[in-house]
Amino acid sequence: MTNRTRVLVALCATAFVLPVAGCAPSWDRSFFTLKDVLSNPDDIVFSGEKEQTKLLCDGLQGCIEGWTTDQADFLRFESNESAEEFAATLNDDGHNSDRVVIDFARTQPSSEIRRLAVELIDATHSSE
Repeated sequence: MTNRTRVLVALCATAFVLPVAGCAPSWDRSFFTLKDVLSNPDDIVFSGEKEQTKLLCDGLQGCIEGWTTDQADFLRFESNESAEEFAATLNDDGHNSDRVVIDFARTQPSSEIRRLAVELIDATHSSE
């Protein structure tokens, strides 16, 4: 099974489980964490996941959660505005999806890994 197929299967499973569990189709921001997404044992996109909030969020206004992986750094902010403000400093090395920013500057992953990371984060939640 290809990486893309595995990611799509994981996304479809998530889309099925949430409605069955009585949850809204998008994640409630008070419930959604990067840990929920990045610490999935079936995850085939990311490796070396490590919670690094203290290191990554130091000095960043509104940053409430940070994780490093071998492929990218992920930061979650308390507001869309704080996330957008930080993402703007990354230029082409970042991706902003609501309150989450993916920082590719440290790892410089392949375009395929970047695409899979963006798709996974974008599909995990929707705009408020």
